[in-house]
Amino acid sequence: MTKNAIGNNIDFEILKITLTEVINDKLTFDFPLKIECFKEENYLVILISDIQEDTVIEIINLIQGVINKYQIIDDFLVRSLNDVNKIYFTSNLTQNKIINESEPFLNKPKKYNISNFSASFILFIFGILSLGVVGGVYYFTRPCVLGNCELITTTKNSVSSLLKSQSKEDLTDRQIQEIQLGFIEAINELKRIPFWSKYHENATLLIKDYQTKLTQLDNLLLALKSVNTAQTVSKNLPLSVDEWNRIKGFFQEAIAIFNNLNIEELNSLKQDKLVSYNQEIKVIETRISQEKQADELLNKGKLMATEIQNKQTQVSDLTGLENLQQSWELTIKTIELIPPETIAYQEKEETLNNYLQQLIFIQNRINQEKIALNIKNIAEQKIKLATESQENNQWTKAVLLWEEAISLFKKISPEVFVK
Repeated sequence: MTKNAIGNNIDFEILKITLTEVINDKLTFDFPLKIECFKEENYLVILISDIQEDTVIEIINLIQGVINKYQIIDDFLVRSLNDVNKIYFTSNLTQNKIINESEPFLNKPKKYNISNFSASFILFIFGILSLGVVGGVYYFTRPCVLGNCELITTTKNSVSSLLKSQSKEDLTDRQIQEIQLGFIEAINELKRIPFWSKYHENATLLIKDYQTKLTQLDNLLLALKSVNTAQTVSKNLPLSVDEWNRIKGFFQEAIAIFNNLNIEELNSLKQDKLVSYNQEIKVIETRISQEKQADELLNKGKLMATEIQNKQTQVSDLTGLENLQQSWELTIKTIELIPPETIAYQEKEETLNNYLQQLIFIQNRINQEKIALNIKNIAEQKIKLATESQENNQWTKAVLLWEEAISLFKKISPEVFVK
């Protein structure tokens, strides 16, 4: 609320809106009229866009009317929004009213005579002197014009205290935004130091420094957002090599932003984040390596299986089958090396089941061949004994042995190589 106001209280925003509406209702401009209101020292300051001289008196009358309407007893000052040295009007409302609301200046008939000229000249001189006094007061009462500039010291301490209070082990988005708000308030305070102050250059340098740090904090928010996205995506395993490289890129961007962070009070946070993000990158590189290894193992296993299947049609003896068995066992071991939480691992179970069936088929064939070979050996032994019995004229025994040999040969499967 405006200080020292009586009657209907009004804040600066409502006062600004009311003034804008009243003036635009009475006058027409070729440009958007801008008005700002705030309290400074003992004055209610009203800033207004640069206006033509022939509209000044009417605008002052309209402002005076709003001041009277809300019964504001503050002294008020009307000056240019763009030029602090251009003052349109100043008044001391507690002593007199310079503009008579009931008889607006523009509506008075203009009569020129010696007495009017003398009075006008005196009023003109008085106005010039009053303007000079007010201008002088305004000039010397600006911050950091006289004496030491406590405003700069106070601003620095305020910003430093805010940073120290927020620089914990970690910073949330909300805390960073609070720090940014502190920088913005500090910049606005420093902008109050006028260009004629000897501390203006120091204030300007400090403003630039704070604006740079504001930009760094904007980037910091982006970095934390990117890292949060990366951490969320990395939980949805498995991920491809391209996806892992994208996540790695997020952390690399965050590291670059933290490396450029130049706020002393946040150095501890900066170092912690750099260590943490570099560790994350090492984990990601391990994941990328595992994903590549898994893909290579799967492809290698499939290639080996294809080669075995091509050789399988050309095998013609037990030795060939045993070689196939060894090849399938080696292929299965290769597939079993595929690490978990990889895309290739999703194919591992199905591929292993397929190759195990192939191995079991070969093992069954080997068993059939071995059984058939064993029967053949026994049958051949029977034939040898039958032949010896014939030579010894043991015909009955020879017949039995021949029948046993024939019976054994009939047991051999027609699918085996020794048939």
